[in-house]
Amino acid sequence: MLAVVKDVEYSCNRMRPLLLAGAAGVASLILYVATLAPDVVGGDAGEFQFVPYVLGIPHHTGYPLYTLLGKAWSLVPIGSVAWRMNLLSAVFAAAAVAAVYLAAWEMTGRLSAAVVAAASLAVSGLFWQWATIAGVRSSTALMVALVIYLAVRWSSETRVKRFGATARTFALLSLTYGAALAHHRSAVLLAPPLLLFILVVNARIVFSAGVMARSALLIAFPLLTYLYLPIRSAMGTPFDQFHPDTLPRFLDLVLATRLSQSFLSVPMEAMPARATMLGVEFWREFGGVGAGLAMLGVGWLLWRKPPVLALTALFALAVAAQTLNWNVGQDHLNVVYLIPAYVVVALWIGAGVGSLGGTLLRALRFAPLAKAVLTAVVVMLLVPFVQSGVANWDEMQRYAERPLDKFRQHIDAGYVARRLVMASLPYVEDNAAIFADWEQATPFWYVQHVEGLKTGVEVLYGVGSVDEMEKRVGERPIYVARAIADTGQRRFTAVGPLAKLMRGSRRELSRAPAGMRPLDLVFGAQIKLLGYVQYDDRGRIVEDAAPQASVLPFTLYWQALERPREDYSVSTRLMDSAGNLVAQLDNRHPVLSMSPTRLWEPDEVVGDYYELPLAGLSPGNYRLEVLLYTSSAQGWRNLEVVDASGRALGERAAVTEVVR
Repeated sequence: MLAVVKDVEYSCNRMRPLLLAGAAGVASLILYVATLAPDVVGGDAGEFQFVPYVLGIPHHTGYPLYTLLGKAWSLVPIGSVAWRMNLLSAVFAAAAVAAVYLAAWEMTGRLSAAVVAAASLAVSGLFWQWATIAGVRSSTALMVALVIYLAVRWSSETRVKRFGATARTFALLSLTYGAALAHHRSAVLLAPPLLLFILVVNARIVFSAGVMARSALLIAFPLLTYLYLPIRSAMGTPFDQFHPDTLPRFLDLVLATRLSQSFLSVPMEAMPARATMLGVEFWREFGGVGAGLAMLGVGWLLWRKPPVLALTALFALAVAAQTLNWNVGQDHLNVVYLIPAYVVVALWIGAGVGSLGGTLLRALRFAPLAKAVLTAVVVMLLVPFVQSGVANWDEMQRYAERPLDKFRQHIDAGYVARRLVMASLPYVEDNAAIFADWEQATPFWYVQHVEGLKTGVEVLYGVGSVDEMEKRVGERPIYVARAIADTGQRRFTAVGPLAKLMRGSRRELSRAPAGMRPLDLVFGAQIKLLGYVQYDDRGRIVEDAAPQASVLPFTLYWQALERPREDYSVSTRLMDSAGNLVAQLDNRHPVLSMSPTRLWEPDEVVGDYYELPLAGLSPGNYRLEVLLYTSSAQGWRNLEVVDASGRALGERAAVTEVVR
C-alpha cells in the first residue's frame, strides 16, 4: 500500500512540470506561427518543403525519418504544402522549448530555472528563424533536448532507486537516442558523452545482458527508416539526385564521407579567429546576462551534478569543434550546426538561475519574502530575453520584407522566393534550362513538383561560365538565377528576375513583351526606354503597387537605337512628393550588371529587372525615376532624356507613380 501511495505522489509531482512545459510550448508555438514564413522559401528549407510531399530523396544524409514524418504531416489539409511544412518546424521548435523546460526542471527542481531556460532558447534568433521555415534544425534541437531530459531523469530515478521507473526511462532514452540518430548525424556526437554519463551514474547496467540487448534493439529500430532510401529510389521517385539503390551510393549518401572531407579543411592558423567568431555568435544570441547565468550554471553543475555537466559540456564542445572545422569560407561559420548547442546553453542558463534561486532562498529564511524576492529576480532576468525577443521579431519582419539581392541568396523569408519563381517561370520556354545555386533551385523545384508549373523546364543545380552552360544544354534556351561574373562578352536580357542568354534571330530579339506599359523615352539619342512591367510581392503582373506592398518589383525594357558608344550604368530611384530620395538601386550594367550596353545590337530589346524597398515608407505619393549615366575620373555624366515628341525632360525619366 505504501508503494502505491508513493507512486501516486510521484505521478502527481510529475504532472505539474508536464503541464507547465506544455504551456511553455504552446506560448512558443503562438510566437512561431505569428512569424511563420507564409510561402515557399529557398535553400535547404525549400527542399524540405516539397521532398517529403513527393516522397523524394533529399540531400546528404538522406533524412528518411523526417521525410516520412513530413509526408504524413503534409497531408494535413491546412494552407499550402509549403506553409504546412513551415508549420511542422514551428511544432518541433515549440516541443523543443517544452523539452528544455522539463530538462531544466529535472536538473534543478526549480520552476524559475525551467522558465528562464525555456525562454532563452525560445527567443534566440537562429533557433527562432528555423522555427519558421521547413527543415531538420528545430527537430534536431527537440531530439537533443529529449535525450538530455531523459538521461537526467534516468539519473534521478536511479539515485532514489525507483527501479521500475528507471527501466522504463532507460528504454525510452534508448529509443529516443535511436530516433535522434535516424534523424540527424549530429546525434553521433552525443554517443561518447552519453555512454560516459551512463557509466558514471550506474556502471552496473552495462553488465546486464538483457538491458543492453533491449537498449540496442530500441536504438536500432528507428534506424530501419534508412531502408526507405534504397527502396524508394529503386521504385522511382520524382526527386532523386543521388540514386542510393546500390550499396556504394547508399553509403555515400548516408555517411556523406566525401562531402564531409571536402569541408573539413580549415587550417589551424585560422582557428583563433574562428573561435572568436563562435564566441561572438553565442554572445549575440544570449547576451551578457545569458553568458553570466550560463557560467554560473556550469559552476553549479560542477559542484552539484558533475555527470550532467560532463554530458552537456562534452556534447557542446563536440558541436563547437565541428562548426569551427567546417569550412564554408574563411570569414564564415556554418552557424546552423550550433543549434543543438543552443539547447545546452539554455540548460546551463537554467542551472544558473536554479543556483541563484537556491542561494536566495537560503539567505532569506522568511519563506514569503524569499519567494517574493526570487520572483522579482526571475522577472529581472527575463527582461533581457524579452528585449532580445522583441529585437528578433523586428529583425525577422524587416528580413521578410527585403527586396531580392543581386545574387538571390536571402530568399528564406516572406514572399521573396515566390516572387523569384512566379515573375519568371511562367514566361520561360518549355524546353529551357535554368541554372541556379542551391538557394534558388529549390523554390523552382517546389513549384514544379507541388504545383505542376512548367515541369518540362530543367532546373540545374550549379552555375558555371556561359561556355560551360552551353556545353551542358546545347542550343536550348539558357537562364541563370543570379548574377555571374564570367559572361564571356555575351548579352543577357531579364525575364523577370532571371537573366536569359540572348541567342536567336534579330527579329526574335527585337520583340517587345506582351503586357508592357509603353513609355517611349529616349536617353542620349542612343537608347530608348520602351516601357515597363510591374509586379506584386508574389510575382504577379499588376497595374499598380498595392498600398501595403513591401517591395516594388519591375522590369524596364530598353532598346538600342544604335550601338551604344559607351557602357552606361542604370540608377533606379524612388522619390517622395517633395523630391527627396527614399530608395535607390544602381547597376553598373543592366541585367544584374551582366549586359554592358556597348555590346547591344541595334533594335534589340533588353529586359532589366529591379526591386526597390517600400516597407516603412509613410503614406503618400512617390515617383519611380530612372537615369542612365557614365562614371569616369572626371565625375558622373547623366544622359539627357526626351519623350516621343522630342520634348526635353532633363536627366531623369519618370516611370510610374506609387501610392502608399
